[in-house]
Amino acid sequence: MVQGNAGHLLDLEPLWLRRVEELLAGRTELTPADLENRGIDEANHDAAALPGLLDALRQARGVLIRRLRGRARRLSRGAHHRAAPAVRHLLPQYLTSPN
Repeated sequence: MVQGNAGHLLDLEPLWLRRVEELLAGRTELTPADLENRGIDEANHDAAALPGLLDALRQARGVLIRRLRGRARRLSRGAHHRAAPAVRHLLPQYLTSPN
């Protein structure tokens, strides 16, 4: 079960990275998530070794964090609060919390 949760987070990392880039580029709609979770079912993360999943998640999240750090210095004031709806549910998604 823990492997499934860690694997699910790992599977979502490319989506988060893509959405961050879309927000920073000023896109008006964000890439939708796979709500059927086909990739998660096919990946069978519960059968994987937890240390390997956690290492992969740490590396993938590191890419996202480095990308944000690299862009943070170049962002204009207010860019951190840009929002765009995700296609399927149309709720605004923010780079950072608007509160």
